[in-house]
Amino acid sequence: GRGRGRGRGGFSSSSWGSGMEGEMDPMFDEVDGLGEEEEDTTYAANGEEEEEAGMGGDSGEQVSVRFVTKMKDPSLRMAPTPYFVPVQLTRYNLSVLVNEILDVEPKRPFDFLINNTFLRTSLHSLMQTQKIGKEDTLTLEYVEALAAPEHQKDFEHDDWIADVCGSDKVVVSGSYDKTVRVWETAGTGAALLTIQAHTQPITSVAWLTKPTDTDISFITASKDNTIRSWLVDINKKVHTSRHVFKSHTGSVEALATEPGFSRFASGSWDRTIKLWDPASIEADEERIIDDNDSGKSSKKKPRVDEATRVEKGCMRTFKGHNQAVSCLDWTVADTIYSGSWDHSLRSWDVETGVNTRTLVGEKVVHSIAYSTEASALASAHNDKHIRLWDPRSAVGEVMKRKLTSHHKWVYAVRWHPTRTTLLASASFDGTVKLWDIRSTTPLHTLPSLHKGKVLCVAWAGERQIVTGGADSKLKLNVVPVSST
Repeated sequence: GRGRGRGRGGFSSSSWGSGMEGEMDPMFDEVDGLGEEEEDTTYAANGEEEEEAGMGGDSGEQVSVRFVTKMKDPSLRMAPTPYFVPVQLTRYNLSVLVNEILDVEPKRPFDFLINNTFLRTSLHSLMQTQKIGKEDTLTLEYVEALAAPEHQKDFEHDDWIADVCGSDKVVVSGSYDKTVRVWETAGTGAALLTIQAHTQPITSVAWLTKPTDTDISFITASKDNTIRSWLVDINKKVHTSRHVFKSHTGSVEALATEPGFSRFASGSWDRTIKLWDPASIEADEERIIDDNDSGKSSKKKPRVDEATRVEKGCMRTFKGHNQAVSCLDWTVADTIYSGSWDHSLRSWDVETGVNTRTLVGEKVVHSIAYSTEASALASAHNDKHIRLWDPRSAVGEVMKRKLTSHHKWVYAVRWHPTRTTLLASASFDGTVKLWDIRSTTPLHTLPSLHKGKVLCVAWAGERQIVTGGADSKLKLNVVPVSST
């Protein structure tokens, strides 16, 4: 560690931050308002935090603390030496202290976790809330603070925006206006390309292959019961319709692509999940059997030239939900997760179609997202809650916790592609929130609100987040995520 070893001699309130406050002010301007539910502190004009009356404890009281971190950068680690600090210290004060101990440039803001709760008050107040005695040594996990997101621009459809997927350079959105539009994140606001994709509203979009700088390939689902695949040449601004996937008998509500981008799955109002392979040959696809068909028809299918065949059938059908399948996740190669209006979340073996586990979600499940690093399945519900599950837990509590801050239905959740504990949520209350799941308090609410329901959210690379809603707006925000 790089701690300077003042150890148990302690820091007086006059000496531990000497000379640091002025240097830290510009840095903390970037995270002004960090933690939207700060209860007990306000920021003075000079950038220092001030305790509200009666909340800081006796100014002479001190508590022993030990700083730990999971950040990989060795310059940001310190020796696990206990320090005595005043109990009235807040997040800002502690961040100044850690910067002084680490002695690194540039200075950077830190957040602090105590028993999986972010510090949003003084140490004294949190210790009272958690019933922690002053004789105990507090373990403070410090993490680099996430600066406030910044709104960049809006794009617009002619009707509700149902779903979106993104990369560093392009965003694809599907709308109730029956079109799918391709946007450049650095563009002026006009669509790079507009495709009249379906005969009914589009409900879902997903990448079919990993996007490149020149070409993108994606799939769209619709209330017309079909899925279509598309190839777009970004430089030439032209598109090609590849295949139409037909087998569902109800609106197709959800899409999820295999991690290796070979196959994809779909969920529908017909209560089924179907597995598709764009490279399939007709002989390997499921045969659609009529209600009056015994399954032993002697008629052979006419031969089709596979090189020119446009319509594709599904490879397998997964049955188990008794209401609409509203959402899917295929982050794990051998497992598909599904959520439904029947309140259940289910996991399925991809190769056998067997429903391997069923979780009771208590309310309608609108969206799910699995994080392999966090071992957590996040689900969005119409009772205003986000639920976090460990679907592979063999014993004990499968549901880890609930995240509550939205005031209406939570309709979409998405994990950050590299920051393993960062989750985005979108709600009918018009807001999009960012969470670090180590705490039940949201980090930020995106600054540009939608007018009405937010229907979708997606990360466009590591530093951009895009949202769409019933106001027909597609909003792009920049989230200054660090690499530590």
